[in-house]
Parts: sequence; structure tokens; C-alpha cells
Amino acid sequence: MEFPEDFSTVSGYKYMIGMDGNAAGWGRGPLIMASDSVLLAIESHSQPLYMESIIPWVHYVPIKKDLSDLKENIQWLRDNDDKAKEIALNSKALYKVLYNIQNLVEDCGYVFKKYASMMKYEPVAPDKKFKYCYNILKDGHTRCGRDGNEEDGDDDDDFDEGE
Repeated sequence: MEFPEDFSTVSGYKYMIGMDGNAAGWGRGPLIMASDSVLLAIESHSQPLYMESIIPWVHYVPIKKDLSDLKENIQWLRDNDDKAKEIALNSKALYKVLYNIQNLVEDCGYVFKKYASMMKYEPVAPDKKFKYCYNILKDGHTRCGRDGNEEDGDDDDDFDEGE
């Protein structure tokens, strides 16, 4: 079975499994949270960071690492459809808080400030300065140019590694 290119096409499923492994398990959980599905999160020794922010049986249904409770928990969800819908709605609401552009920018700013405080040397800015593109991205545009304005789609103005 092929995984759909557009993740929204699977949002019709009531329950979806999120697990770590050899792929991008760190990204699947939040996508499930953004859908109308209940996240069934399999326990793991290496949990993605978002797991620190979500509460079992409020934002997701925990599944033991050996999957021994998978059938039982799915049956519970089937028998408690209203509670399952509540878990999915809680998860979706938390996703909107955790993954909105302002919070992501603030998180990046925190990381950069923390990193800067650990630096042992004074960095030198390149000749060509890049303006902060938050306002452009906030307005729904996906790219911003070197001067901080929305790009016109002309790749000639893009930053090249050799510059």
C-alpha cells in the first residue's frame, strides 16, 4: 500500500499509529495530531520532542512497545466514540498551539540565543545581510528574498552557496 502524497487524504481514519523507527516518525505524530484522527502512540526509548507536550488519554492513546494492548485500546476507542472524538479534538487544538508560526519562530529564537550564549568567539556577519522574514511568512508566503521582501519567483536572486 502506498502512502498518499497528501496527508489530508488519510484524515478520514478514526485512529492512526505514530511510532519511531527508521523513517520520519518525529513528523508523523504532529500530522496525526493536526488531523481528525486519534494518535495511537507506541512507547519507545527515543520519543520525539512533541511527546513532552502531550498527555496520554487526553491528546493521544498510549500503546505498549510490544503492542500487547493495541487491540484492547482500539476496542476501548470503538466503545467510547465520544471520548475518542474528544481526544482527537484535544490533540488538534494542542497542535495549533504548538505548531503555529509565532511559537515556532519564538522557539527558534530561544535556541539561537542559547547557542549564541555558548559561543566562544564573536561571529562575523557576511557582506550581504539577510533581513528577518517573519512578517512575510506570517502572511502566508512561503519564501522571502535577501532584502526581506517577498520573492518574485526569479531564481536569479536566490542565495547561492558560492556567494
